[in-house]
Amino acid sequence: MKRILLPILAVAAVVQINAQITYHDYAPDEEIHATYAGESISIDFDNDQNPELLIYGTKHDTTFSGFPVTLTGFAMTTYGNTEVLGRTTTVGTETVLEADSLLPGFTIDGSSTYVNSSTPSVFPGVGLNADASGFASVGQFAGAGEKYFGVKFDISGSTHYAWVKVEVSATHDTCVIDSYGYETSASTAIDAGDMGSGTVSVEESSFAADVVVQENSFRLEGMAQGEVTVFNVLGEIQLTRRITSDVIYLDNSSLSSGVYFIRCRKGMEVITFKVYKP
Repeated sequence: MKRILLPILAVAAVVQINAQITYHDYAPDEEIHATYAGESISIDFDNDQNPELLIYGTKHDTTFSGFPVTLTGFAMTTYGNTEVLGRTTTVGTETVLEADSLLPGFTIDGSSTYVNSSTPSVFPGVGLNADASGFASVGQFAGAGEKYFGVKFDISGSTHYAWVKVEVSATHDTCVIDSYGYETSASTAIDAGDMGSGTVSVEESSFAADVVVQENSFRLEGMAQGEVTVFNVLGEIQLTRRITSDVIYLDNSSLSSGVYFIRCRKGMEVITFKVYKP
């Protein structure tokens, strides 16, 4: 049985408070390409000169369900005790090792399932995506825009959690590594995209918005001429509203207690807040 590697989409979240996060933004972004020779970039979350993982592009001649194909895509090699949030599943007759494609705000912690690149495979590593020369195109990163994957790794015998933000082209041949962050407190969860402020921003935004949770409403400020959408942890839309004034109160009395995402959009700019409704 052959093995290839690719990701699936996952959504979930919880509020994280008082995070101690180290954040690194590649400026300019790192870009690697899928070729037979391969291009790669290593990530050293804690800057101890011992990278936790290697992201690389590859072209690899193999077979898929008995057919000769060339796999094109991106995967990761994990070092030491490093693991990537993901799973093993089956596509056709192939065993597939997947890195989960995460939305902003997904909570990366010990409750998730992780995999590492020690498992032998046709397409070695933990896969971001794989395209089998038109025979099969699998994975959720390619052509999906900016997405995150989750990582857990070891510092002096203690587990730490991290995220990496990447974007893979729809043609499976280019991968952009945008940024990463990790929680410096051992065994402490981190939300995908959290840079330490407690706010997950899908894009860098020039406008300032604020959300306050009140007894039966969300108080929003700074959203005039914008649009607000409230999602639950499954990514399902719960409320949506166009905003005409600078301060509004969004009735949330119909929502049950729990974690929600409030996405504030002005034009092409977006800020997403994570809130807890008692």
